[in-house]
Amino acid sequence: MVLLQTVQCASTPGRMGGLTGAAPRSPNKLEELVPAAGVSHNAKQGEEDCLGAHRDALLQACEEWVKGEIAACDASHDWCHVHRVRRQAVAIAKAEELEAKIPGGMLVVELAALLHDVKDYKYSGSDTAGAEAAAEFLKSQNVPPAFIARILEVIVNVSYKKELSSLPKLSAGECLSLGGVTELGCVQDADRLDAIGAVGIARCFTFGGAMKRPLYDAHVQPRIDIDAAMYQDGTSTTLNHFHEKLLKLKSLMKTATGRRLAEDRHKYMVGFLEQFQLEAGI
Repeated sequence: MVLLQTVQCASTPGRMGGLTGAAPRSPNKLEELVPAAGVSHNAKQGEEDCLGAHRDALLQACEEWVKGEIAACDASHDWCHVHRVRRQAVAIAKAEELEAKIPGGMLVVELAALLHDVKDYKYSGSDTAGAEAAAEFLKSQNVPPAFIARILEVIVNVSYKKELSSLPKLSAGECLSLGGVTELGCVQDADRLDAIGAVGIARCFTFGGAMKRPLYDAHVQPRIDIDAAMYQDGTSTTLNHFHEKLLKLKSLMKTATGRRLAEDRHKYMVGFLEQFQLEAGI
């Protein structure tokens, strides 16, 4: 079992950032954000030594920068969410023995988890602003280009919206096949674990309220076979979001650890929905 330490964490008050209405730009390639970096797991020894010597200072600087960047987000995507994802991603990476398989992977996971929601599309209206801002921050901290590219690879691919275009159609109860552990898989599983279970339920209703979505509408059916464009338009009810996304996440976990942890959270969510529908008479 992955044991996580508890930590006191208060939400940052502030105005909810709404969509800007800006048309999404075509995603930049990683090599355009980090020239000549290449997405490689074989960083030079000198780069690893440099990162090791400044690891704690880099993580501290990243924490402070991220707190400022997300201060205006509602409580569904605040610092407490980022902190939970970071903590869980590191725990998953350790359980999966990531560092032994991918040198430098633990630091990539921790930094990507910290940075994954900066300028998220739901608040910025841009598909690329988050990766661009993260790249600039990491460059300002003298992070080697090869590590920046690995971190950006996680950031630009972590979202459910991004994955929708390539997901195979799964039958009821079917799960994605587990491959080898990756940096992306550790962060993605952690982020999705925070979207389900008791915390996930709280976050779902918090975000729905912030976006002024209806709690539910008995005449509006969930869009079960939702694609990226439909998901992006945000036209739904909060209750339907469970069926359109959250109930699917257990089957999309990328690590054995994430899949095991998702089981109880999924069951809790199913029980909650049954009780909600009973009380609402829908």
